[in-house]
Amino acid sequence: CNCIALRDGGSDWACTKRQCVSEPRSRREAQLCQVSDTKKEDCNVCTCISLRDGGSDWACTKRECVKDPARSRRDADECSAGETKKNSCNTCKCITPQDGKNIW
Repeated sequence: CNCIALRDGGSDWACTKRQCVSEPRSRREAQLCQVSDTKKEDCNVCTCISLRDGGSDWACTKRECVKDPARSRRDADECSAGETKKNSCNTCKCITPQDGKNIW
């Protein structure tokens, strides 16, 4: 649940080592979105991707969301789109989801 293919078409992957929530795979109705839009759901980030049938749908990380005051303060930090920061062994990038509020 922690790897994504890089956009440059290469064979490299960008990965984190966060704990993932296991869920049974299920087929659901695709949701329409604009390709490359992003949104946040709890502690997870979703990106709109193109589907083979020409439609689009949200692809989301499946991190286990831990309610912890230190994490809440960190998530509340202001950032500028594209800015990066290190958090332990992870690199975080500031993005702007559809609601227009920048998030880590």
